[in-house]
Amino acid sequence: GHDVSWPLEPCRYDLLVHLDVGLRRVQVKTTRVRSRGSWTVWLSSTRKGRTPYDPDDIDYFFVVDGDLSYYLIPARVVGGLHAVRLASYSQYQVNAVLA
Repeated sequence: GHDVSWPLEPCRYDLLVHLDVGLRRVQVKTTRVRSRGSWTVWLSSTRKGRTPYDPDDIDYFFVVDGDLSYYLIPARVVGGLHAVRLASYSQYQVNAVLA
C-alpha cells in the first residue's frame, strides 16, 4: 500500500519507501538458514568482506524467511550486528496480505 522507488545507482539500501512520515531507506534480506528452531538472517553485506549496515545508511531491514514470513526491523534496533535469529524479533513480524 506504499509507493516504492529503486535507486538508479548502487547504494547501501535496496528500496525507498514513501510513508506518511517521509522517505525511508529499506535493505531487503532473505534467509533459508534455520538454526536451533529459528531462522537466522545475515544483516551484513559481503562487499569488502562482511560489513554491517550502519543505521545512518538505512532505516529498516525487510526480511523474508524460509516460511515466507515477513519482518520490518528498524536498523537502529540491530545496527552493527552481522546476523540475528528472527525468533528474537517476532514483534517486528508483518502480517502480509496476499492479493
